[in-house]
Amino acid sequence: MNINKLEALAKVATPGAWDLTADQFSHIVIDLYGNEIHVGDNEATARLIAAANPETILQLISLVREMGEALESCAVAFADDEELHDTLTKYKELTK
Repeated sequence: MNINKLEALAKVATPGAWDLTADQFSHIVIDLYGNEIHVGDNEATARLIAAANPETILQLISLVREMGEALESCAVAFADDEELHDTLTKYKELTK
């Protein structure tokens, strides 16, 4: 997963909260403009899609970046902490 690609996708997707409804055949995610995404009969998947709207994704990406900056500061202070440096390496892979 690359958060830069995810961010780009979130920025061009329909903004705002997404709602969840259902008809007799499937669960439906509805965006701000009334566009419908028919998910099928898996309610858990439909709930996840509705919750992972672009605004939420962008907020999570912002939080990941803030945490990465804090992690980099800690890595300098705790230069001998191998686990911290492994975590920082994973963060850098996620954000490149």
